[in-house]
Amino acid sequence: MRIFLDAGGHEGETLAVVMQPRWGFDRIWTFEPAPVCIPVLEAMADDRVTVVPAGLWSSDCEMELFQPGERHASVDPWASLGPGEMCQFIDVAAWMREHISPTDDVWLKINIEAAEIEVIDRLLVSGEMAKVDHLVVHFDVEYMGQPERATALRRQLDASKVAWREARDAMFGRTVAAKTETWLLWTTGHRVVFHRRKIEHLARRGVWETRKAVRRATRAVTSRDTSV
Repeated sequence: MRIFLDAGGHEGETLAVVMQPRWGFDRIWTFEPAPVCIPVLEAMADDRVTVVPAGLWSSDCEMELFQPGERHASVDPWASLGPGEMCQFIDVAAWMREHISPTDDVWLKINIEAAEIEVIDRLLVSGEMAKVDHLVVHFDVEYMGQPERATALRRQLDASKVAWREARDAMFGRTVAAKTETWLLWTTGHRVVFHRRKIEHLARRGVWETRKAVRRATRAVTSRDTSV
């Protein structure tokens, strides 16, 4: 069975892409702990989609989710800039044992705002990661002041021989939909299209960086002129 696991469903930005018939997914699970997001996901779902109203973690528990409903909602105290809400989380390894067969073809996207360390470590230690055929990871912990944890986990993933890619190397585009599509193109063998998208993205970013540098230089010159 061809399966997509969407860890970090939010408001269905990834779900909208993976539901498209061209990708051929038989079952799709999307995991989202923020209660405010669940009605949005359920409204999008078809009969292939199961919306799990919980986040993934290393055990079944209830934890405070800071800024629930926001794109950067996190259980990490670093994110405690807004109100928090107690939300449900489930043991990712136990869930995989119950729902995923070793013969399934599994895609797993992890974008869970620093919880990726706990979840991936649990999958690796339990052996359930072996069921994942295509993994993409957003290392959000790196942006929360803990780059050393991301570095250590990259080493673990490399040593495990899991077919994984980092989001910043595999997902290109201006929107979540475009980024998801590029990764799916890579994993489904459309490598030529993937590389074209990557080149286009890098070209756009180069133009943007050039324009930004010109603006900075212009402001500096203007500032010197007005100070004379």
